[in-house]
Amino acid sequence: MTTYLIDIPATFASDHLDRELPTGRLVKQGAKSWTFDCTADELNEWLDDAQYYSDPAIASDMRRSDPDGYYKPLIRSARLTVERITQAIQDQANQYFNNQEG
Repeated sequence: MTTYLIDIPATFASDHLDRELPTGRLVKQGAKSWTFDCTADELNEWLDDAQYYSDPAIASDMRRSDPDGYYKPLIRSARLTVERITQAIQDQANQYFNNQEG
């Protein structure tokens, strides 16, 4: 079974865990990012959740209803999470194709 080792920004990782969503195994908890070892299904859960928070319409609504600014760092962290997961998936695909050629 393929697993993914992914660094998730700490703000988004904490929120995701607080909501008890599938995460995979926490490998390392740092100040700025947390590292998880997760299956494709768990990685997809991370991606779906991060895409929701980083959707421009959702993010705009959240910011309007949030005078204290709680959601701003969460939205920023979700966007970074989408970038990191997308890159991890691309790296995995590249590795697969490189192994097929060699």
